[in-house]
Amino acid sequence: MKSELVVLGVFPQHVDVLAHRVYETLKDADVKREKREEREEAEKNKVKEMLITEMWKPHLQTIKFFEETGSKCVFFCFLFPEGQLPLLTGTHSTSALYTLPEIKVIVNDYVTTKGLVNAREAQYINVDALLVSTLRSAKSNEEIEFLKRNDLFKRISDKMQSWYEIQAEGKDHVVK
Repeated sequence: MKSELVVLGVFPQHVDVLAHRVYETLKDADVKREKREEREEAEKNKVKEMLITEMWKPHLQTIKFFEETGSKCVFFCFLFPEGQLPLLTGTHSTSALYTLPEIKVIVNDYVTTKGLVNAREAQYINVDALLVSTLRSAKSNEEIEFLKRNDLFKRISDKMQSWYEIQAEGKDHVVK
């Protein structure tokens, strides 16, 4: 008759326990491959990130403003895919699309070249005839003497056509 061996405990720091290597079985390899394939499939089905840029195009009253301001203006284009900031000079196209930072630079350049910054409050802009004709609606005859700089940007962009540039990951951009 043989006696049976009873294990009462395992010493994890024993030399033989530390030397034990776990072998990868075919089942382990299959499970690992299936998990990897599921992860890749989930990544393919994941919602792709889209970059949407709001842009504006001169329209109605703002066309004259862009024609007048474009004669001696220098501005930077922001948000290029390559990360470049090219310097553009010359006239502003009335058919081009502009981002809000570009509109701000154009308006700020016009304000500084015409000296329209209010002498008492630097945050206010004195409105000249061109700006009045650009900002005034056909229905109202409101008299505008001065505006805050941010209000001027907002009112000019409100008078322009809104456009959107949509760029999905890995695809060409679409302008709508």
